Amino acid sequence: IVLTYLLLYAMAVTMNFSPTPLATSYTVKLNGKTVGTVAGTTCTATLCSFSWTPDNKYILRTSDLVTVTSSNKLTLSANPSAPTALAVAELHYGTGLSTVNAGSDEATFLDSVAQLVKDNGYLNIALTGYTLMAFQAAGHLPGEGEYGKNVTAGMNYLLESIGPDGLYNMRSDGQYMYSHGIATIALAELYGQTKSPTLRAKLDKAVKVIISAQATEPGHEGGWRYRPIAKDADISVTVLSLVAIRAAKNGGLEVPQRTIDEAVQYVKRCQDERTGGFCYQPQRDPGFARTAAAIYSLQVCGLYDDPMVKKGSAYLFENLREDHEWFTYGNFYAA
Repeated sequence: IVLTYLLLYAMAVTMNFSPTPLATSYTVKLNGKTVGTVAGTTCTATLCSFSWTPDNKYILRTSDLVTVTSSNKLTLSANPSAPTALAVAELHYGTGLSTVNAGSDEATFLDSVAQLVKDNGYLNIALTGYTLMAFQAAGHLPGEGEYGKNVTAGMNYLLESIGPDGLYNMRSDGQYMYSHGIATIALAELYGQTKSPTLRAKLDKAVKVIISAQATEPGHEGGWRYRPIAKDADISVTVLSLVAIRAAKNGGLEVPQRTIDEAVQYVKRCQDERTGGFCYQPQRDPGFARTAAAIYSLQVCGLYDDPMVKKGSAYLFENLREDHEWFTYGNFYAA
């Protein structure tokens, strides 16, 4: 019976028919450990579509390939259209670097994965930037160290994503400048370590986009917002853009000091004088994440002992709790 079924299944695939699902559900085992189940599986010869029920916060990208190897096991492989260095790194949050093998064809899913990564280019840009920052923080540079190849691949992915106008290849994203800032910070830090002429040329284009997009609208002067146009601003995008150009300037690229000074003034205008916390925009309510991001950017610009930084820090300690809005985002900056 089994041989007959396999023969009929092979014929169906060969004749381009849609085969019957191989089973109603599967247990997914990775490294010998059960990490979840998939149901409603419909397969061709090597590609399956399904609904995913994770255990222990394991998350599977819907774009990942699934190869059926037996009736009770699925082999999960990274999407071949994504850069190899990113395929696994996108799936890891809070894991030890020693467990990340971003150059592997097989994706390794770890307990701490708790973020659904959608198959969108704009997410790849930002996540690649954050991943490169993490590798650099652990001392891994392009071509150097255990993960040197992974860092090189991620860096090249970002560089290849920058067009002649300095925009990354996700310009249609409605919140474009978030990703632009994150990726440019990563590249600026890499340039500071490598002084690569090729990297500098692309980085310079990305930095000029930030400079030209600095807001000019009354009340928003000096900041940045979602789109690469000189209009309005908010604290979250401004922090990323400010840190990016400061990192570029530290690396030796030309960034007008006036651009940085005006950005610092915008950040300061976002502080709530009464509480010491910082607001999304001037004259609005302060929040933990906004405050952490703001005082981080001020310190990056050398204002370590500024009274606003001290008052903002006091606000953080007074409002530190696990149920505040944007918990992970805020604690990233606060730490």
